[in-house]
Amino acid sequence: MRIVSILLVCAAIFPWQHALCAGDQSDVGLSKVEAAKIANRFFAQEAGNAEASIMEPHVSGDQWVFPIKVGYAGTVGPAVLVNRFTGQATWVERLPPKQNESEK
Repeated sequence: MRIVSILLVCAAIFPWQHALCAGDQSDVGLSKVEAAKIANRFFAQEAGNAEASIMEPHVSGDQWVFPIKVGYAGTVGPAVLVNRFTGQATWVERLPPKQNESEK
């Protein structure tokens, strides 16, 4: 009888523990690699054959910020923003400021 009650308690606790751990992972948001895939797909659809490329991203608040190099000289132009929690991509004309590591 003790073994059955121990198994029932374990069966009740482990799904709860897994749900709590899964919730912690969603707070982190998209990884840099996942955000880069979304940004590249968005950029290809919106910019088409433009002479531009996406640069190394940084985090600013809830967004991954991908600056865009434009033209032969690689002048920094607008940026693609990817929300870390929803995965939605948008354009922005001015770059948001970089966030210090201590502010994250």
